[in-house]
Amino acid sequence: MKITTEATEGAAVIRFVGAADIAAVEAIRRAFNESVQAAGNRVVCDLSCMDFICSDALGVFISAHETAKDAGGYVRLLQPQDRIRDILATTQLNRLFDIYDSLDAALSA
Repeated sequence: MKITTEATEGAAVIRFVGAADIAAVEAIRRAFNESVQAAGNRVVCDLSCMDFICSDALGVFISAHETAKDAGGYVRLLQPQDRIRDILATTQLNRLFDIYDSLDAALSA
């Protein structure tokens, strides 16, 4: 998995490319920890190029969401592929996370 982070006005954007499998969990955790602290607990996760997510990686997303929310921030999801949307719906995490179709919408909500 390739993970890149970009600072925007008001939030960090983390882009995930590839499979969020067990081998990627620690890298995902580090990216969240660094981004949450640097961006005032406001993070947008670009999932447009993520093609798989394992349960451990989902756990990292949930933990980051709770940490950011407790500090007055958020973790928002951007453009998940259909396969990822299905996983979010099956696990009912689409009720926990706000999901957006554009970066502008995610940043301005």
